[in-house]
Amino acid sequence: MMTAELRNHCNRTEVLACLLAKAAGLAEEEIRSLAFAAKYHDIGKLMIPEVILDKPGRLTEEERKIVETHAESGYRMLQGYPEGIREIVRYHHENEDGRGYFGLSGEEIPLGAKILHLCDVFDALTSRRSYKAPWPVADALSFLQEQKGKSFDPKLTDLFVYRVIPAYVIPGKKEQSA
Repeated sequence: MMTAELRNHCNRTEVLACLLAKAAGLAEEEIRSLAFAAKYHDIGKLMIPEVILDKPGRLTEEERKIVETHAESGYRMLQGYPEGIREIVRYHHENEDGRGYFGLSGEEIPLGAKILHLCDVFDALTSRRSYKAPWPVADALSFLQEQKGKSFDPKLTDLFVYRVIPAYVIPGKKEQSA
């Protein structure tokens, strides 16, 4: 069963991904596909034991490898859906420099997966998890900037930091857990 925490994370990630996709100029059909992929990007975590997902401390190497299976599991669970949506789910942990789950880099990574990756990481950083306190938004944005060109697409990172987040974070509110 999908926990409220995971469902809320997927919903917030969906909103952010749609905002970034719109800022990047994607067509409405592409945004709708991305929205669906974002809503279900972590569906593969249903196959991961809760004791691992909710572990308060660092994961062991073996536990980390189990968690990494969620992207492929999600891809399989969405069989029957359009391949483009399934690939966004499968590749949402790929890094620009090839250090992701499948080793794709740069232009090999579907654009939707690049958008989802950035939004997923931002929400994970700024949200409370069983193993960590939420980061302040400013710290999360600094991290994204530091990882520009390594983990994240440089153009998408700039769009996210300078256009999406200023519109998303409520003006005048000191912190917002995204």
